[in-house]
Amino acid sequence: MNCVLWLNYGLLLNRFIVYFSNGVGGAITLIFITIYLIHVSNKKFGFAILYTLILIAVLTGLDLLFFKLVPYDWTGKIVLVFNVLMYAAPGEKILIVFRSWNYNLIPIWSTFAGIACSTCWFIYGIYLIDWYIMIPNVLGILFSIFQIFVFFIFKNKKKKFKREN
Repeated sequence: MNCVLWLNYGLLLNRFIVYFSNGVGGAITLIFITIYLIHVSNKKFGFAILYTLILIAVLTGLDLLFFKLVPYDWTGKIVLVFNVLMYAAPGEKILIVFRSWNYNLIPIWSTFAGIACSTCWFIYGIYLIDWYIMIPNVLGILFSIFQIFVFFIFKNKKKKFKREN
């Protein structure tokens, strides 16, 4: 959903980099969904198809709504919210890490990639002076740094805990 909304934002403002990169991201997401549907168990297949069809309908509706009806500043605000939600999504894993002390739940390499990606988009947002690009990516950088901090804190605590026992 994030890629589709950013794709619309890029199209509204005629920013090739924004809509091209998110078009590629949307295509990769469709490939992932297809692979998931191929490998999902028979019991979950009906639910997975229903969920996928609902998601496609919602995305198509949002695509038409945002591209045709909503001015770019509202589109930017909505895209900003969804982008922040995407970066904050691993927060659920952080809560589980605090409860279980299992730092392996944090996808560390994906988190480093998130920092690199957010930094590049933040710099691009500065170049364009586009707050809708800058704000969520600064938050993405901060969320990712926090995840890395938690990863290494719990990794070191687990090593100390094992030595003491």
